[in-house]
Amino acid sequence: MPNHHRTTAALLAAATLGLGAGAPPSASAHETDQFLMPADRESAEFADLGRYFSDYFSDAIRGAVHGLNRQIDDAEAREAKAQPKHFRVVGRKTRRAARRMTEQPAAADAFRTPAAIANAVRDELPDALSLIDGLEWNPPDATAYGYADDAIVIYKPHDQNAMHTRLHFVLDPRILGRLWRAGTFKAYDAYMGADKIGHFVDMGYRYYKVFDGARRGGAADDAAYADAVHFGVRGGLLSENMLLGRATAGAFSNADLASNFAGLRFYINLAEPLLVEADPGAGPDADGYVAMELLPPLARLNDAGRWELTSRIDDDPDFFAAYLTDHFNEALNPSHFERGMRRKVRAAIADRWHRVAQWYTDADGNPRPAAWHADRARRLAKLDGLDYGHLQRWDELYNLGNVAPASGDDVEYAGAPQAEPAAELEVEAPAAEPGETAEPQPVDSALLDAAEAILASR
Repeated sequence: MPNHHRTTAALLAAATLGLGAGAPPSASAHETDQFLMPADRESAEFADLGRYFSDYFSDAIRGAVHGLNRQIDDAEAREAKAQPKHFRVVGRKTRRAARRMTEQPAAADAFRTPAAIANAVRDELPDALSLIDGLEWNPPDATAYGYADDAIVIYKPHDQNAMHTRLHFVLDPRILGRLWRAGTFKAYDAYMGADKIGHFVDMGYRYYKVFDGARRGGAADDAAYADAVHFGVRGGLLSENMLLGRATAGAFSNADLASNFAGLRFYINLAEPLLVEADPGAGPDADGYVAMELLPPLARLNDAGRWELTSRIDDDPDFFAAYLTDHFNEALNPSHFERGMRRKVRAAIADRWHRVAQWYTDADGNPRPAAWHADRARRLAKLDGLDYGHLQRWDELYNLGNVAPASGDDVEYAGAPQAEPAAELEVEAPAAEPGETAEPQPVDSALLDAAEAILASR
């Protein structure tokens, strides 16, 4: 059984057998709490696992390429054996059969599509629950990536005062799921829960299946993206409004949806170029532009009809940084909690305000002000300038930007961050000549089409 089918079976079995007995599905049991960070930053250091994930996913892509090429070889060998040398009887039926054989696509071509490599990479990766548990119970060795052996790899304190364990009414069966929390790790300077990698790999793939199906049905990319987002928000049992969010946790996680969407973008980028923000989460500048860059695909078909890696993986040991961002961080990209939980959420954030703030600093090492957190939440409402289903009820999304610290210290904080009109995308301008100023250049669709064609041919 493919890994993604095992995940579905586990989730549905847990929902069927567990909810009635008060036990939530396994996926919802892996809730993260980015408002519970080490108390003293000066004596604690997170190992950055970014390079580990680049290595991990590089291995998966290499395995997928090798497997697909072997399947192409086998299919071509079978086709060669099955091809008749000639037809003994000349007639209408024989001619019709010969025409069908020449018109139908070769079996090997089924392994040469973008969907084929997405399927193959997904099969190289474990199911979501195993991926999360493996990261937490068998974490990577920090020393292998240049960190001290006491560096924090996964931060998961045995603290039953964690915010999520006290949000539900004491007799609410969903409280049992809050007893199992996902740990927090750092990758490419972004803090996130281990559950987000599970969302990225598994829900990202499910998004991709919806996206690919919509495109094959004739939908444009924007409509295909909308279908995938709808699936993740309210498309059925495995959506944020059902088993993966509200129904089992009482929360609608914007960060979960962002990791689902980033996973979709990763699967697309396996065989297609991808337009991304040059500085993820930076959002529009003062003139309303967003600087973008075009990422080449990670794999391509060569002249022999076989898959091969592009130079991105071999030349950039940190290629996976393009997919891991602050969007996955629930302290920066907060969740929407049901009404009965909100007062406790605000109180918990207020109590931990300074403990959390020390982990988000400027270039001089000073904690970011509350206004920065409010602005950051707004900027993370889009990913690469695209809608990923973020619930923009700003007055009910709580973080350090709109909750004052309980200590009563004089900390200026913002009100609810306000949404801004969609920004016009831009590509980075060429370097200015001496004495000139480089101006932002709006995206030219013809230019992008040409760039994508060039990148796809590399």
